[in-house]
Amino acid sequence: MRNSLTKAIFALALVLGLIFFIGAACPTGVEEDEDEDDQEPVERGPRLIDNSDGTVSDLDQGLMWQTSGSSEQQAWWVANEYCGTLNSVGYAGYSDWRLPDITQLRTLVDGCETTGESGTCGVDADCLDRDACFNADCYGCRQYEGPSGCYWNELFVGQDCGMYWSSSIEQGSERAWGLDFSNASLVDEQGTLPANTRCVRPQYAPLIDNGDGTASDPVSKLTWQNTPSKFAWDYDDALIYCQELTLAEHKDWRLPQIDELRSLVRGCPQTERGGRCDVTPECLLNACYDDNCKGCTDDEGPRYDALLTNREYAPNHNYISATFHPSEGRADDQCAWYVDFNYGRVACLYNNAQAEVRCVRDR
Repeated sequence: MRNSLTKAIFALALVLGLIFFIGAACPTGVEEDEDEDDQEPVERGPRLIDNSDGTVSDLDQGLMWQTSGSSEQQAWWVANEYCGTLNSVGYAGYSDWRLPDITQLRTLVDGCETTGESGTCGVDADCLDRDACFNADCYGCRQYEGPSGCYWNELFVGQDCGMYWSSSIEQGSERAWGLDFSNASLVDEQGTLPANTRCVRPQYAPLIDNGDGTASDPVSKLTWQNTPSKFAWDYDDALIYCQELTLAEHKDWRLPQIDELRSLVRGCPQTERGGRCDVTPECLLNACYDDNCKGCTDDEGPRYDALLTNREYAPNHNYISATFHPSEGRADDQCAWYVDFNYGRVACLYNNAQAEVRCVRDR
């Protein structure tokens, strides 16, 4: 009897131990969910960057803004001339400043949901008729209750929080749309009204890795070959290489134009796309090339987006474009424009010299 009882107790202990072991080794789904909830979210980098040169970059929108804007109020057409003046002096190293449209101006709104970039106010660059597009949400929020009093990010400063002009004209009238940052309201006014001006220009945004050997530019809407060609090519062979390239199931690759190649330059304002170097497909003669095209200090980049890769055995990083320098009367004048990404330099390849190739396609 005693032996039977001892065996039963031993068997029960064995079963309980086995159950405990299985339970410890195989945690329940509830416990896994709790562990997942405890995981810290991945932090996102800042959207707005102070460039410490009188500009602020919006990496989400692909725009660069003046930090402070005009020093005095001005009529609408004078506001346009003011942005043109920035181009004449090469403000912050760029010559493509312009008056923002009303959609771009709304991206600056901070602290008022209805008139911010995704707000329910109906007025934007595609809807400019006051009767059809303006609604109660366009009146904005309580006055002077934005993050810095004004309804813009604290990186921005200005003469006051008042109205800032946009380039957008009210449909069917001679009035222009603007935005009053004291209450984040959209307003339409006669162009003679004095108001503030803050100019804008296209700004690069980080390239997007498509996971298929390509990278997309959200600003230019171009898709780039990530890893370049295995060999350097002269102009004619570079054209053929891109035409025959099949990558990411696409066969419409081409050699980029010089302004497209310049859109990859980072950290060298004068040769970035829109910079003071005048070499573009519309300006290719020797008169277009000046000291602004010579780039920046060697290897103090980045000189191209960090997502793009290069061949380890191609240290010069010279990339050829499809833009061909026209002859000015001498046979040795003909050359293909290229970008040296070590310096951010724009220059010309003569006598069928070879360079790296990174193909592009329109997406």
